[in-house]
Amino acid sequence: MGVRSILMIALALAAPACSQQAEPEQAHAAFEKAIKNRSTSPYFVKVKLIDASANQRLTSCVTANLLRGALHLEHGLPYNEAGTTAMEDLATSNNGQEFSFRSPSALQNMPWHPSASELAEAASMAASMSDETLRQSLEKGALRDFYTEHPRHRERMGAVACALIDRGFVPRVADMTGSLYVEDSGA
Repeated sequence: MGVRSILMIALALAAPACSQQAEPEQAHAAFEKAIKNRSTSPYFVKVKLIDASANQRLTSCVTANLLRGALHLEHGLPYNEAGTTAMEDLATSNNGQEFSFRSPSALQNMPWHPSASELAEAASMAASMSDETLRQSLEKGALRDFYTEHPRHRERMGAVACALIDRGFVPRVADMTGSLYVEDSGA
């Protein structure tokens, strides 16, 4: 294998890591609202997760309730009002939305992460749609089919949620159907 081939491979492997770092972040007010919400229809949050034991880092979109649980587990916080308040304070004081975990059980509480290609595909689909078309597509169109008609349903739902957050939407999971939807701007 020639030097040129090795350089091409190195660039191809580095590109996803670089593109993940350049992704837009979720507005902190939206993140805080999601963390403090305790409904059965959780919001998605866009976070940077660090597996401190494996020295791995990734950007992902997970439902806030899973991140909340992971923080309880990581920090040994009780599942009572005081522990929940401490967890919310811990999460919302983190303006960079970057969380480091050493506990395998905490990381296992957030098991579904989209791949770089799933994130890119969902972002590309969402970028080509107007806001109204995007809303319709989530109900009965290409964005809905992207995650519902696939064995990696949850990972791909997370990819669509990231694309929606990047567009300034506030994605949630409907408690009765498990479908992804966006909250109306007045909510």
